[in-house]
Amino acid sequence: MDNKILIQLVGKMGKKELINLIGYLVQTNSFVEQTLLVYCQKKPTPTNKNLVDEKLLIRRWKNALAIIDEANEYGGCSDQDEEDASYELQEITRLVQENDISWECRRAILDEMLVQISYNNCGFTDILVDTAEVFCRTTDEKEYFADYLAKNGSKFYKKYAAAIYREIGDVEKSLIIMKANLEYDTDFLDLAKYYDEQGDHKKALEITLNGLKLCTGRMDGIYKYLFNRYQESRNEKALCDLYENAIKKQRDIECIAELMYEYCKQKGDYHGQRNMLHKLIESCNSNTVKKWYEQCQKDFNQDD
Repeated sequence: MDNKILIQLVGKMGKKELINLIGYLVQTNSFVEQTLLVYCQKKPTPTNKNLVDEKLLIRRWKNALAIIDEANEYGGCSDQDEEDASYELQEITRLVQENDISWECRRAILDEMLVQISYNNCGFTDILVDTAEVFCRTTDEKEYFADYLAKNGSKFYKKYAAAIYREIGDVEKSLIIMKANLEYDTDFLDLAKYYDEQGDHKKALEITLNGLKLCTGRMDGIYKYLFNRYQESRNEKALCDLYENAIKKQRDIECIAELMYEYCKQKGDYHGQRNMLHKLIESCNSNTVKKWYEQCQKDFNQDD
């Protein structure tokens, strides 16, 4: 519809009639509502700025929620829907960061966001958590967020909650979650790092040794931690035991062999260095074969 026709239709309407017309359009069409709010946000008055910001935030969240809720129900969505929802969440983040949105408004949206996070079946969980964290500014608000993740989140997000507790100074809650979710080498090492920082090196070592027995996935981090501890204390027997343990378990041998290789090299132990290079050639993956073969050429004498 061009301006000429528009003027013919509404040009003679009074202010009250125009307001009623806009009100009707807003009530019947969410796109019109959002367009009006975006327009008002560009031309705010001191009395309506917060109202406009909050209403626009709510509108954008409703747009995103419609897609995310359906994606959680069916396990995903189209690329276009994913793009649309992601755009809305980016705009939501910007709105919260740039404006003084009340906690009452933020919490109402946050609660709905947390429900969607707990479903964890839509591909939006990570961006939802990032957005939700932006909603929480004060210590109490961050604790509110962490409490929900600790109770309802996946194992990964329970660990995320532990990091938030640590950030806001609630060490007790953080440790409870960390101890209950020890799985990968990074989990054991994060807990060990805390005790090292407290000066309790015996407890840190105990936790890392438990990780040596119990952790799933790669062992590189635990090998490096223990190797450094034993090397600093010049406990050669413990170093050898660590190496033998890795060989026995057949787990991440390349990492422990490289550590032993460097150790033997520093000591000038040619025999040990040669044995470790042989072990590296045997155990390394295809990406590092060339590296260790060239190292053999540098370090071995001609006969070897």
